[in-house]
Amino acid sequence: MPSSGLKSLGFIRGLNHQNRSLFHHGLIQKMYYETNSIPDWKKQKLALKKKVQGGWNPKKKLPQESMDEVRQMKQDDPSLTCSVLGNLYGVSPESIRRILKASNRVPTERELKRKQQR
Repeated sequence: MPSSGLKSLGFIRGLNHQNRSLFHHGLIQKMYYETNSIPDWKKQKLALKKKVQGGWNPKKKLPQESMDEVRQMKQDDPSLTCSVLGNLYGVSPESIRRILKASNRVPTERELKRKQQR
């Protein structure tokens, strides 16, 4: 199976021991990604992977009603982007992507009763 990434480019083989430890700490890796042309989608994926090391735990969380509104808005107008919806609700585009990607669950009777009582 062919390797991918920097190892396949021979980048790591040219590093000495000290530089390899710097690479694994991200310093040389950051310099490499800044100087070489990498597609934007891959840069975003790497940045998210670095940022979300311990799992997804956003600072701002939407209530269930707002998540349902986001899904409905996207269904009504598919041309809306995650960035636009994120700005509208004050959350990150990644939060919107995850909301839209998550399976739509049907509210239980208990949730419906709670909503009616409000």
